[in-house]
Amino acid sequence: MAQLTYDKAPAVAQAGMLAEQFSLRQVDSFLAEGDILFGQPVVYGTSEEQCKPAALVTDKFLGLALLEKNVEQDAAGVAKYADEDMASVMRYGRVWAIAGEAVAAGEPVFAGLGGDLGKFYNDSATNTRLECKGKFVTSAAADGDLVLIELVWA
Repeated sequence: MAQLTYDKAPAVAQAGMLAEQFSLRQVDSFLAEGDILFGQPVVYGTSEEQCKPAALVTDKFLGLALLEKNVEQDAAGVAKYADEDMASVMRYGRVWAIAGEAVAAGEPVFAGLGGDLGKFYNDSATNTRLECKGKFVTSAAADGDLVLIELVWA
């Protein structure tokens, strides 16, 4: 169905959205192994050409699933990479994400797992969060705020 209306003031950013068009970055494509929401941390899948949502603290962080504006929403209103879609993964660079708590610029980045998947924190919470090689670039006041993170090579 064609889009018939447009927001007068679209969102400044969304989770998984590329932050700076001309900054240094590395984006690679992987075959999605299962459904992956935009802005979620991903890890290697069954092979090096596949990625899947992070699930364990011992997983090796691969990157963050980037927002694809040409993906249609499912019946529940959720836009995501479906199983076996080609997923764009930000491995190095700046990307928007959702804070899971109040965070400050310069703090390290850890990804929530389980029910907190898709939220990012400034500590490991006693080894219950996946370490992401990066730092917060902007501060967030509370859970659910958009925050800019910068990923660096692992």
